[in-house]
Amino acid sequence: MKKLIAIALALSSFHSYALTPQQQQLLAIQQTEQQEQQRVEQELHMQQQNAAVKARQRKEANARAEKIAQQKNAEQQAMRNQKAEIAMEQQKKELDYQNKMRELEYQQKQLELQQAQAKVSRTNDYIDQDLKRQKAETDVIQSHADANRNVSEGDKNLATSAGKAAENKSKSWFD
Repeated sequence: MKKLIAIALALSSFHSYALTPQQQQLLAIQQTEQQEQQRVEQELHMQQQNAAVKARQRKEANARAEKIAQQKNAEQQAMRNQKAEIAMEQQKKELDYQNKMRELEYQQKQLELQQAQAKVSRTNDYIDQDLKRQKAETDVIQSHADANRNVSEGDKNLATSAGKAAENKSKSWFD
């Protein structure tokens, strides 16, 4: 385009002496049109450059916004992960606590069972001792009964012997 303008200017200055006024007017119109076309092309070129700059700026702004959004999403995801970790740790603590409580309850039940078994064992011992005591009392009573019976039999035998002796004595008096 610039070459055409340069050629047109060179021709116009070279032929300006030999041209008629009409040709000079045409040449002036042509030069004006070419200048207008150059101006329009320059404006178009400037608009294209401005559009390209604006597009690049929009692209950069979009990239920055996307990067900020990604960072924000990453931060939010990190916060969600941290909250999830804290929740999992809390849940683990609660489960551990519940397990310990169940273990303590189990141990307490075991101790209660052992106490009950010991109590039953002691109760059996008390019952055995009570039975032995009662047997001993029964033996003592039996011994007293046997002794009383022996004394009674002895008294009876004595009385019988004394009665026979008296009979014999009385018989011997009458005999």
